[in-house]
This record gives sequence, C-alpha cells and structure tokens, in this order.
Amino acid sequence: MLGKLNAYRNNRKAIRATRQNNTYIEPEKLVFELASDLRSIREIQKFRAEVFGADFGIDFPDNIDRDLFDLDCEHAVVKVAQTGKIVAYSRFYKLPVGQYHRCYTEQEFAIQELLQGKPNVVEIGRTCVHPNYREGKALSKLWMGMLPYVLGNMNAKWIIGCVSVSIGKSELRALKTHALMQQLDAGSVVHAASRKPYTPQRLLDTALSDQDFPSLFRHYLGMQAKFSKEAYFDEDFNCLDYFSILEVSEMAKSFILNFGASKK
Repeated sequence: MLGKLNAYRNNRKAIRATRQNNTYIEPEKLVFELASDLRSIREIQKFRAEVFGADFGIDFPDNIDRDLFDLDCEHAVVKVAQTGKIVAYSRFYKLPVGQYHRCYTEQEFAIQELLQGKPNVVEIGRTCVHPNYREGKALSKLWMGMLPYVLGNMNAKWIIGCVSVSIGKSELRALKTHALMQQLDAGSVVHAASRKPYTPQRLLDTALSDQDFPSLFRHYLGMQAKFSKEAYFDEDFNCLDYFSILEVSEMAKSFILNFGASKK
C-alpha cells in the first residue's frame, strides 16, 4: 500500500514538473528521416560542423562540414518532432562491386584485399550525436531507421566504417581507448593496415575497464563489430580512427536483442 502511495506521489510530482503557466509540456518525441534535397543536406553539414567542432576542437569554414562523398551518399537523421532539430546523423553508401577505393574509409585503411569477395558492402560514416542525446535513445532510433533501408533496399551483407576518439579533447581518454583496442579478443579484431599508424607517446599506469570505451565503441561491439587494432591518426580532426566491419546477419540479431527496447 505504501509503495503504491509513493508511486502516486512521484507521478503527481512529475506531472507538476512538466507544467509551466498551466500549460502541459509534451515530452520530446524523436523521429527518423532520410534526407536528399540540397537544403536538408546543408542543414546536416551545419549540424556535423557543430558536433564535430565541439568534440574535436576544430573550426570549419563557414561552419559547414562538407566533402566530396556527400554527393554519393544517402543521409539519415533523427530529429525532435516538435522542433525539427537534428540530434543524430549518419550517412551510408553502397560500394560498387570491386571498386572499394571509392569510399572514405579506404583513404585511411588498406581494405581492398580484406573486402575482396565480400558482396554488398555498405559504408556508414560521419555518425554523430548531439551531446544532450547520447544516452542511447537517439542512436538506437537512427539505427532502427537505417536498418530496413540498408538491409532491404541495399541488400547489405557487410557494413564498414571508421569509429573515432578525440585526442585534443582528452588525450587520456584516447590513450585508454587505444590501450583497450589492443586488448580486444581475437573474435573482435580484423586486420586492416592504417595508412598513418598511431603510436602512443606514453604508457598508461591506470587500470582499465570496458566503461573506458567511448559509448559509440561499446554500441558497435554490442552489435558484434570487429575492429582494427591499428589506428589512423587524423591530423585535421586530431583524433584516432579505427576501422570497423559488421556482418549484417550477426549485427541485426545483436542489435534487436540489445538495443530494440530503447527504439521508442
């Protein structure tokens, strides 16, 4: 009885907390969209510049993050339904058969031999989430929106990309991430030679745990991703990039099992 009474009181407090001037504030609802028109892509490029600028401590010309690959890619966003504000983003691109050099990832890692014979490879990249929405819901909404398109329309069998950790924002965090990457078990590792390998300038003397992985790394590992142990040192972003590859059949099962509950 006491438990029910406390629950009722807490519920009443929550209702009062969401009222201002006797007006009920509707909880934020996140929606998934595919963007293709130039105006939407420009909005996306501004969002990327905002998030990457804060995360990696860099300034973009005209506050826009753009590259030549944007024109070939499909663009996925998660927005706040009430305001249209972008809170999460990723782009994806189905690689032409045998032309694996035509992707962003190949600029940083030697992957042509690794991908040889693998059908229907889709590259996903430039993934970013607004700092206020990194508890997992926005990223889950993004993936749950992209999966039907990537799996159905593109018939993807393999997904590749790069996952990054900033050096400039926190060198210690980058060092911890790199140290943890060296400790991955064989089932989570794939060999992809970095075109600009990173070598730590100092050794860590602190204990490490899985919680020291950035959240995006943990999400990918939860979807059975395999990573390169070698990192590419991106001087422009002052960050470390790691090659990742996911087999779609394994990824889909793990994603639905681990993250499906937070898709709403």
